[in-house]
Amino acid sequence: MIKIIRNLQINKRIQSNILIRMVLSFIITIAINTSLSILFFHFGNATKLDWVFNFLAYLLTPMFFIIFVITFFTLTRRIVKDLIALEQGLQIISEGNLSYRVNVVRQDELGLVALNINRMAERLEQQIIKEREIEKSKMEMITGISHDLRTPLTSIIGYIELLRTESYQDKKEYTRFIQNTYNKALHLKKLLDDLFEYTRLNSVDSRLNLERIDLSQLLNQLLFEFEPIAQENNVHLIKDIDKSPIITLIDSEKIARAIDNLLMNALKYSISPGS
Repeated sequence: MIKIIRNLQINKRIQSNILIRMVLSFIITIAINTSLSILFFHFGNATKLDWVFNFLAYLLTPMFFIIFVITFFTLTRRIVKDLIALEQGLQIISEGNLSYRVNVVRQDELGLVALNINRMAERLEQQIIKEREIEKSKMEMITGISHDLRTPLTSIIGYIELLRTESYQDKKEYTRFIQNTYNKALHLKKLLDDLFEYTRLNSVDSRLNLERIDLSQLLNQLLFEFEPIAQENNVHLIKDIDKSPIITLIDSEKIARAIDNLLMNALKYSISPGS
């Protein structure tokens, strides 16, 4: 309702400005036209030339319109100049220069249009900056994941090469190679799942699959699966989880992935050997 009233006030302001300039142009035109008519009249009387009066009769109407148009354009010159500035500003902004600002210092509707154009350009500029930051963050994440993928993949290739060439001393070492290869493969799978999950979360179709689960049981299971990886890196896990069930409504797959990421980061920055 307030916006409608404001638009009506702006429309009235536009009409008032145009009407005032038209009235002023009309008054000025009448004054100039009358002065010229009196001048021609006195000139005709002084020279006793009848053709001056005949010429004046045909000249009055065209002269009135010419003077009115010139006066009206003169009074509206500033508005036209500001309209041209708005048009040029929009052209510059549309060409991609979002840092450009329209410099129209007015307190009427044209000033409001200039203000809205500058706000639009500022919001577009902020949006593009934000999109660039998101794109930069994506590239950094892809670079980080690529680096993280290379480490377990290199270990898997190394263990498989040892197994292929039978470079193990006994059955116990063979089993350890197999277990380490399996752990590295699980780690690699989780990294790929993280990448896939990131792609899903950035799509509009991402949904939470909420279900009631025991959070204590989920944490214990995640730590149990993580323990071989920690042992391989000479890190001892210390856990303090209440044995009583903690039933909550969450997406177990996503929360498990989040906790797994926290554990991997903790392992990455832990002192080895340590806890």
